[in-house]
Amino acid sequence: SNNGTDIVKTVSASGDGVEVSPGYGGNINNESAGASVTIRRGNAVTVTESLVNELVGASVTVTAYGQRIYQTFTLPSNNSWTVDTVELKIARVGTVADSLRVRLYSDSSGTPGTLLETVDVIGSTIAENSDWVEINFANTTQLNYGTTYGIEVSRTGINDHDNFYTVDVDVDAGYSGGLRIHDGAAWQTPATDMDLQFRVLGGVDTATQVSDIC
Repeated sequence: SNNGTDIVKTVSASGDGVEVSPGYGGNINNESAGASVTIRRGNAVTVTESLVNELVGASVTVTAYGQRIYQTFTLPSNNSWTVDTVELKIARVGTVADSLRVRLYSDSSGTPGTLLETVDVIGSTIAENSDWVEINFANTTQLNYGTTYGIEVSRTGINDHDNFYTVDVDVDAGYSGGLRIHDGAAWQTPATDMDLQFRVLGGVDTATQVSDIC
């Protein structure tokens, strides 16, 4: 007769008892000893706004940020070169059946503009522990000084809360670029400033290097 949802008010220091709030779900009814009791903890998410208590069955929409991540960058010196490799600190969680997708864009006011190049990395090749991963580009897309570009990271498959990818960020926002996160419909600015941990590298043929040295 106590089936339903209650909010825990306090938990005893020893951990062997809980007190529920009578203002939500009502009081606990006395029952004779011997009946089986199962207590389940519901799923939980962290939110930035206060929530209103609602009874079971009410509709609640939860929006997940970070389905796609976009980091802008510019060249640090007055030179032009082609992109050979983008390096990211990433990890795999669970068993992913899709790939990690990395796209290079010309920036458009802090959001992806013109698509320049796309590379997919097979998920099974990504380790479960976060580490630097090389994403090999064609070394044909030229970057120019004074132009803002962006790296977008996403997955090729559908969202899966058990099997997914993670990317490392710099919570100190030590880079002068900016990071945006996608909520499935629009690009959002994170509540806390941060930057993607990334490296964009060029590549020069060995023979060309020797020629330049000579």
